[in-house]
Amino acid sequence: MTPEHIEIATEAAIKAVRIYAESHPRPLQVTQIQAADMLGKSRETIRRMIGAGELSLNKFGLIPIGQIDQAPIS
Repeated sequence: MTPEHIEIATEAAIKAVRIYAESHPRPLQVTQIQAADMLGKSRETIRRMIGAGELSLNKFGLIPIGQIDQAPIS
């Protein structure tokens, strides 16, 4: 691939990601199952992380997305 082709492909990929993000906004909070999927961990590990205070649940029993962003990924 030439540098020009790489630049065109990169711009197309960036545009595709932007379009996807605009049509699929991130949730403000997630379930424990969703958190496990997002972090590549088991549901039981998520439960342990909550018990250890590494993650916390809001008043609806959901995990704020900011905590998912800051959690270590396996």
